[in-house]
Amino acid sequence: DLAAFAGQSVYIAFRHFDTTDENSVLIDQVVVDGTLSVSDVEHLNFNHYFLSESNDLKLTANTIMDNVEIYNILGQEVMNKILTSNNETINVSTFRAGVYVVRVNLEGTSQTFKIVKN
Repeated sequence: DLAAFAGQSVYIAFRHFDTTDENSVLIDQVVVDGTLSVSDVEHLNFNHYFLSESNDLKLTANTIMDNVEIYNILGQEVMNKILTSNNETINVSTFRAGVYVVRVNLEGTSQTFKIVKN
């Protein structure tokens, strides 16, 4: 029962465990009751792009963004910065090479995406 997580982003993983048959996974009786949705930030005209040569992450929106959170692949927060405009540049040159998950919060919604730093 995931009712306690209502209104939050939840990721569910099914794992192949304690078996000798490594070729298949059988999952039975998974029930989703409710509405599945993704926060709609299209009306805010949110855009992002990563310039790997300068290590700059560019964020733009129609409204002032609240903050940006960046996590490494282990789920550890490596940056949490308050934003004060609708056009921001975040430099990640001090980050190690790898995959990062970025979450930008604005007007009660959030947008999550990945970047790859070389």
